[in-house]
Amino acid sequence: MGAAKKPTFRADPKQRAVDGVADLTEIVNPDPDRCYVLVNEVNRGFFDVEYYESLAENMGLEPEDGYNVERRREGGPRLKTGRTARGNDDILRFRGMVLMSCPKEFKDMLNDIGQRGADKYANEVRKRQGVADDLSGIGLRRGDDTTYIRTLSRQEIEG
Repeated sequence: MGAAKKPTFRADPKQRAVDGVADLTEIVNPDPDRCYVLVNEVNRGFFDVEYYESLAENMGLEPEDGYNVERRREGGPRLKTGRTARGNDDILRFRGMVLMSCPKEFKDMLNDIGQRGADKYANEVRKRQGVADDLSGIGLRRGDDTTYIRTLSRQEIEG
């Protein structure tokens, strides 16, 4: 018999952002009671600033209860890099993105609504025969390229 094999150890590199800029979007002085998001100001109509601003009103809440554009203010949140907001009340921007925030309670509400919708959709797909869902793989057959996607109404989600 030959010599005993030495155990091998795996040495993974440190995790880092794929694009190398994740730490550039770090928020300095964040309010612990708010959630932040960088929103593309170019994508008109698809998850743009107006979309985020309209969420609260579409849910019957006051606009200030939802997402709002962050502006430069003394002691307020700011991006670690990107010095485009120099004067007070300037919008905080970075690489075509606008910093927005909302109260954590509002974000939790959105997450709950989204989860109920996803759960309801998944249950519907599981119950119906012949319905395929590409995301979960439920109902897909080998070689079947047809997909059933349906948007649930708010009444169906909260049903």
